[in-house]
Amino acid sequence: MARVTSVVDLQEIPFGGIKGAIYRRADIVESSWFFRMHLKQEKRYYRVSLRTRDRAEAFKKAQSVMVRVLAKMETGQSVMAISLELGELVRAFRKHLATQVQSAQIRGTTEKMQRYRIQIGLEFLQTKLRLHYSSAGRFAGQSLG
Repeated sequence: MARVTSVVDLQEIPFGGIKGAIYRRADIVESSWFFRMHLKQEKRYYRVSLRTRDRAEAFKKAQSVMVRVLAKMETGQSVMAISLELGELVRAFRKHLATQVQSAQIRGTTEKMQRYRIQIGLEFLQTKLRLHYSSAGRFAGQSLG
């Protein structure tokens, strides 16, 4: 039985000892170009649409993407992780809770319990996922109380 391929026009892009590739998806008529690169540390592929149908432009965009990905890897950052400023999220949530209490949508005791649960979640993230917090202080120092 013949193997069905999901990519067409695959072109590898060597960069030192690392390889990336541009390709078009076989399941989409007149597909734009995509870039993929295997991330050994994360044991998965990084994939992104290059949003162009021109091969030469796709190759140039892929090189730029590859440099950004390698720069993140070099500094020890996770390429696939969602980058969020935790402190700003916590402050926004605090403000949201206060607004809900003022408008009588929730009680003060509910606000207190939600703050407690968020604190427990922060502690879980710190111990289980070993996330690093780089904003206004250490991740462990973030308090909702």
